[in-house]
Amino acid sequence: IVLCIIFIFSLGLTILYSVAPDFVAHQLIYFALGLALFFLFSHLDYRIFQGLPLILYFLSIILLVSPFFLGKVTRGASRWITIGPFTLQPSEAVKPLLILSLAGFVASRNLRNLKNLLLLLLLFLPIAFLVFYQPALGSMLVVLVIFLAIVLMSDMKPGHFFLALFFGGLLLPLIWRFLADYQKKRVLAFLNPRGDPLGSGYHLIQSKIAVGSGRIFG
Repeated sequence: IVLCIIFIFSLGLTILYSVAPDFVAHQLIYFALGLALFFLFSHLDYRIFQGLPLILYFLSIILLVSPFFLGKVTRGASRWITIGPFTLQPSEAVKPLLILSLAGFVASRNLRNLKNLLLLLLLFLPIAFLVFYQPALGSMLVVLVIFLAIVLMSDMKPGHFFLALFFGGLLLPLIWRFLADYQKKRVLAFLNPRGDPLGSGYHLIQSKIAVGSGRIFG
């Protein structure tokens, strides 16, 4: 795993150096910090987190609220906070914290009980709302997949899962109404890139052309 990480990072750093050499030093520092954290957590017993789901959950809430008070609005979004020369996106740190906190809740409660399932949903909704409100549609989709994956791996009744899917489907028109115009364009471009080939669908079409031209060996 470490060799794969170093290899991919080296490719990325080479490309970054060719287009924005000023950012190479920052990238190296982030990589060193990330690698140190990787080794630290790989040597920790994951069971130490079992007694901390509530603390990790509230830490997630604090991190997601922080950009609204400590961050600055960039291109209409409040997703980042600045610490010295570095810019951090709290929603990225929340993803592993969310996994640990929700998994801790699921491990201690029986989700075949509808009351516990609804309580889990209530715990997830503030996280989802804060990520959506920033707005960060990509991160919102990731935390949603995290939530669904944890629920699917639990012992919940299949009937409850399909019931949740049904009500989630009913909410889609409401969610669509609250999306920003550029977010709607992203969704539409994903479903039908040919609808705007020179605008929102341009990059998706070009990526298909690149893959098709390169074939198996690139």
